[in-house]
Amino acid sequence: MLHAKVVPFTGHAVAPRRDPIDRTFHGLLATGLLEDIRNAGRHTIIAPTNAAFDALPWAFEDLISDPDLTELRFDLFEYLVVPGDLVVGERATMEGSVLRVERGLVVGRHGTAAILRSFVSEDLRIHVVDACVLPASPQIYIDAAHEVCDDRLC
Repeated sequence: MLHAKVVPFTGHAVAPRRDPIDRTFHGLLATGLLEDIRNAGRHTIIAPTNAAFDALPWAFEDLISDPDLTELRFDLFEYLVVPGDLVVGERATMEGSVLRVERGLVVGRHGTAAILRSFVSEDLRIHVVDACVLPASPQIYIDAAHEVCDDRLC
């Protein structure tokens, strides 16, 4: 059973967070993946720290709620979930692309992150990492957002 404290994200400014990976769980909740994980057996979650999300070119609140970032939101959070127990090796993520874990690192299609610590429960392994790994270059999503904005004459 998944034992993770998840506080629903309201979209409003909140007090400083105490949990260094709560944004990962907010994202999983916002995309509906948290429920999928709870109902589908063993999974591995790659959990970037909140500081790692701060390093992305989008504000976290926009990433979670902006309709123009829907594709990025689902790609990112599906990429951070791996069916099964991934300790070392490579495996397809829920997004479909392969992710590799080796010698204290998570190697993604775009980016590498150091594993800071790992937690294991009966049906979940969480690798806390220092950076967001993405299934594609962030520039692809930035360009797509500009095209949407141009179409709307933002």
